[in-house]
Amino acid sequence: PFLKSWEELDYLSLDGNCIDNEGAQLLAETLDTVRIRRLSLNRNQISKEGLSCILSSQNARYLTSLMISDNEDIGSAEIDEIARFLSRATTSLKLLAVGSHRQCFRIVWFEKLCQSLQNNTTMSKMSIVGSLHGPIEIFISNEQRKNMEKYMADLMKSFGITCCCENGSKIDDIINSATKIKFPHALHLNLDKCREIGLVLSRCKMLQELCLNGNRGSFREDMLVALFLAEGPYNFPLKSLDLGNNQFGTRELTTILPFLKSWEELDYLSLDGNCIDNEGAQLLAETLDTVKIRRLS
Repeated sequence: PFLKSWEELDYLSLDGNCIDNEGAQLLAETLDTVRIRRLSLNRNQISKEGLSCILSSQNARYLTSLMISDNEDIGSAEIDEIARFLSRATTSLKLLAVGSHRQCFRIVWFEKLCQSLQNNTTMSKMSIVGSLHGPIEIFISNEQRKNMEKYMADLMKSFGITCCCENGSKIDDIINSATKIKFPHALHLNLDKCREIGLVLSRCKMLQELCLNGNRGSFREDMLVALFLAEGPYNFPLKSLDLGNNQFGTRELTTILPFLKSWEELDYLSLDGNCIDNEGAQLLAETLDTVKIRRLS
């Protein structure tokens, strides 16, 4: 009743509460009568049903800022809902914050949001929580919208992917043309992120350099399985593989060896700063019987 006393509000924050889908529906009914410009609902318990109510409310078109990160774990349904809202001609949204620290923001979700922006003339900033490299902020200009292909290729660098995309603006085209993937020590890997990276690797066609250096103590055996035994087969001309300073031992090395044996030769392999013992060295020697490695560290 207090909120409904006003015709409009510039800013409403309900961050860090326990608002669920029922509460979101009540808030949506308020949005039918009150124009709220900036709405912040971070760290609540809202999922697709509640989000749908808010975005379909009568005055949702007046929202210029929507912050909905760290709610219930996000999925394709929630991303589809947001993408539909962004693609509407009537939206006034300039700032969107989405994602969750509890899970990896998938690259295919990122693709959907980017595609929804191609005909959007208002959005200027998107903040994504839970990307492979941690939280990132994406600034969008009209010039970038005109050249969405290059824009998306540049943005993929935020995910550690460097590519030489020549045509097409889909993530598939960008990943197919990726020549270098680098996830340095700043990345806090978990099983969810390893699965996403493994899926990316299985889609590469031109990858030459892969760097997963410096994730000290991060790698468990199941994470390495997710990374290197993703749906394949691998079909790219890998030349350099840097797995240094990860503190994994012989057991973890055993998980990686099938991936190494996928190649007839490698220009560079780094296993610096790990816990590989003589048994591991023997297994590596057996790999050298089938793979030509030029530089071994």
